[in-house]
Amino acid sequence: MDIITGKILKLNNWEDGKSIGLAKEAGNKMIASGMEREAALAALEAVRTNPGNFLADTLLSNLAREILRKNKNNEPTEDTLLESPLPFPIWGTDNIDPEAIKQMENAMRLPVTVTGALMPDAHVGYGLPIGGVLATENVVIPLRCRRGHCLPHAIIAIRSLADSHRTEERHVRKCSYGRNCLRYGRCLERQQTRPASGVRR
Repeated sequence: MDIITGKILKLNNWEDGKSIGLAKEAGNKMIASGMEREAALAALEAVRTNPGNFLADTLLSNLAREILRKNKNNEPTEDTLLESPLPFPIWGTDNIDPEAIKQMENAMRLPVTVTGALMPDAHVGYGLPIGGVLATENVVIPLRCRRGHCLPHAIIAIRSLADSHRTEERHVRKCSYGRNCLRYGRCLERQQTRPASGVRR
């Protein structure tokens, strides 16, 4: 009776590891049940190609799970850079520092990058060149620009708006004119009680 050996599986492009042992075990069980060796090898190849289809199979589920685990470990992670940068337009190439272009090319190799562009005033920055535009998928990258930091500036702006709103709410609660006092952007109550111009109390 023909059997499936590790050598035969390697000749069929199976790699060393736990999966080849599971494949040999499952294949020989199929042969023992009356299946021809070539048919068993074909069945094992089907598991290797589409392991998800065999997760409920009593005989082949362990092999299928191991192949899925191995495939997942071999997938590029979010930290893996692309082999080459995605193409991006550059305006004013002749006047842009080559180092800024290199920075942009590095950014275009990020696995989360969707597209990008380099403006005519581009120059070397921190991580991304100043004048570089980068669109990413499902992530926000807080890159620095010069000595100021864009993201903190945005946070400060948001906080300022929030503080202004809280101050407005506190004023409305105290003012006898209620919310109407801010309809024209100024407090009517304060305007009524304010002394005339040039008159001192």
